[in-house]
Amino acid sequence: METKEIYSETVRHFLEPVLPLLDDPSVTEILINGHRTIYFERERKLNRADGMAFPSPALLMAAARNIAEFTGRSIDDDNHSMDARLPDGSRVHVIVPPSSRNGVCI
Repeated sequence: METKEIYSETVRHFLEPVLPLLDDPSVTEILINGHRTIYFERERKLNRADGMAFPSPALLMAAARNIAEFTGRSIDDDNHSMDARLPDGSRVHVIVPPSSRNGVCI
């Protein structure tokens, strides 16, 4: 397995709570505003993803760090935000505390 395939699988693993949205071609945007608040855009309408959540803030941070590692960037005390692309080419923006008051946002 190549490095890109490994990171692709680990990103999918860490983003498992939102995989149904990631795999839905009608969803054009996903907004994760802390580990319990998830929205998605479908047909230019913003919807709350009721029932979807990350188990903890730490697991959402692990997802953000995995994305950062895949893209050669850092999310840490000195780097509170980043822009990148997921393995499938999707754009992603991450912002973490203290720059984000709601916890990790992706």
